[in-house]
Amino acid sequence: FYRTDSSRSTPGNGLGLSLARAVLQLHGATITLRSNDPGLCVEIRF
Repeated sequence: FYRTDSSRSTPGNGLGLSLARAVLQLHGATITLRSNDPGLCVEIRF
């Protein structure tokens, strides 16, 4: 995961989703992100 839009001024280093993915994978789960106009859909499956 990485931040593609460098024009956003929201602070952070972009590690949140990467860490979430790593933890979920350790528990046998998956995380899927889909971009909808407008918004973002996050699906987590155990």
